[in-house]
Amino acid sequence: MVYADAQAGGTVYALAAAISITLAGTVSKGDLIGYNSGWVRADGDAHYHARMVALESGVTGDVIKAAIAAEVGGRLSGMTAGSPLYTGTAAGKYQESASTAAEVVGYAITATEALIMPVKTEA
Repeated sequence: MVYADAQAGGTVYALAAAISITLAGTVSKGDLIGYNSGWVRADGDAHYHARMVALESGVTGDVIKAAIAAEVGGRLSGMTAGSPLYTGTAAGKYQESASTAAEVVGYAITATEALIMPVKTEA
């Protein structure tokens, strides 16, 4: 099976405290989110660094729950257990191969579930 991120459906379980954030763009449950003049889908190519995982879907102006660590399942398929996941080149998505600006954001637990922990400190 080839790796895919459907960016829809699935399950997301917070593994850290859920916090409320106000969106500056549309996000789907399980998306990687970062900050760029507001909370938006993280983008490996645009350098919107992944900081959290959306626990709910929403649009600009919505207040949703997000967490710095989560288990994401159902929307991902074809992963190799133990392999790293990176910020996707498509906004909010995950990918198994590193692009130029991609960051490791978690690891595959099974072919369809991943542990996501995108937070890292910067100098």
